[in-house]
Amino acid sequence: MRRYGWKKQNDAGITFIPSNDFSFYDNVLDTAFTFGVIPARYRDLRLSRIETYFAASHGYQGEKGDVKALPMKKWFNTNYHYIEPEIDDNTVFAISDYLKPVEEYNEAKAAGYQTVPVLTGSFTFLSLARYTGSKRAKDFARKGLSG
Repeated sequence: MRRYGWKKQNDAGITFIPSNDFSFYDNVLDTAFTFGVIPARYRDLRLSRIETYFAASHGYQGEKGDVKALPMKKWFNTNYHYIEPEIDDNTVFAISDYLKPVEEYNEAKAAGYQTVPVLTGSFTFLSLARYTGSKRAKDFARKGLSG
């Protein structure tokens, strides 16, 4: 599906072809996973990366535990929804092994397409998140995404 989109855009003469615009569920959730912003209750299930992703987006009931999905919210007062990232006081932003933006960029390049990765920006991400501790967006923005 991704290659079809890149080819169609390339054939139409589009100069800035996006990559990382595909998501199994939600681009904001993809950003949370890219930066390791995964609540402990999902990590503690010790599922595979993709199973953890779907546990956060759909919930999980199985032999490893029982968790509800993260809440869905409206995207800036539109009819589109996103999974609301959850940030607690112990959250550390760090590049994780979920390198979807890099993987999809490399996939496009290997297929012969030069793309521009699409990313949810830090201001948007921090604005859309739900904070469960005493820290807020400004506290994480001051530290930067390195921790």
